[in-house]
Amino acid sequence: MLPNLQPFFADLPDPRRETRNKLHKLEDIVMIMLCAVLGG
Repeated sequence: MLPNLQPFFADLPDPRRETRNKLHKLEDIVMIMLCAVLGG
């Protein structure tokens, strides 16, 4: 069982503009990116 890594990324400042089009939280995007890099 892997530990939940999202709390480590929760404090990252979000450089994106505030718009209605922001559908996903930054920590979700970072977790997807991390899984993609680790999975090759």
